[in-house]
Amino acid sequence: MLPSILAGQLQKGIGDYIEATFPMTNVPSCFEVIHPAYLPYVHQQKAFQRLTGDDGRSTLVATGTGSGKTECFLYPILEYCYQHRGEGGIKVLIIYPMNALAADQAKRIAELIYGCGELRGNVTVGMYVGGEEHTPARMMGEYGVITDHETMLNAAPDILMTNYKNCAEAGSGQSLEDFQKGFLAYWHQRMTDEQFVSFFIAPNMMWKHAYEDMVENRRLGRDRQA
Repeated sequence: MLPSILAGQLQKGIGDYIEATFPMTNVPSCFEVIHPAYLPYVHQQKAFQRLTGDDGRSTLVATGTGSGKTECFLYPILEYCYQHRGEGGIKVLIIYPMNALAADQAKRIAELIYGCGELRGNVTVGMYVGGEEHTPARMMGEYGVITDHETMLNAAPDILMTNYKNCAEAGSGQSLEDFQKGFLAYWHQRMTDEQFVSFFIAPNMMWKHAYEDMVENRRLGRDRQA
């Protein structure tokens, strides 16, 4: 092997070892309450910087499987909800392409909130993906979020996890009755209120068009309520 190639590989190996062994101290912190227990990847740190503060910007993250895309939005939204704790209304809307993905991430979010003293009791998450469990949860738990429809209707969660089907049906006027009369009745009234949904998250970019269609229908007066 050429000495130049060998030297380059050795240099990279030493650099990787140092980065993995010794924490970096010059990474700027974007959070007051949330503190990741790991050294963020570059794309995560950039996402944190874009999504926090008063000048948050729309952000698209496109990286490989298992690269931590969820954390890119999860930490910023939890920080935001804590900073605005006690304020009414849904602050974050997350639309999933599959219920299984929503359920998996609901567990992760619940565990993160439960494990943080500042978040526990101050930030609530509700999951509405159609239907209802045999014993729906009325409170946040260590491993689960609120799934009881009546509870969410009476006190809107800070973060609402739902799916494309519900949003598409609501946007076209073909609603599930309780969703249309409950969440959407309140949602439609404040669709254009900047203080309502502060974060819109689409884990799969295909599904963001449903939300955009609803906003456009609302702007043009095309929405129909039951």
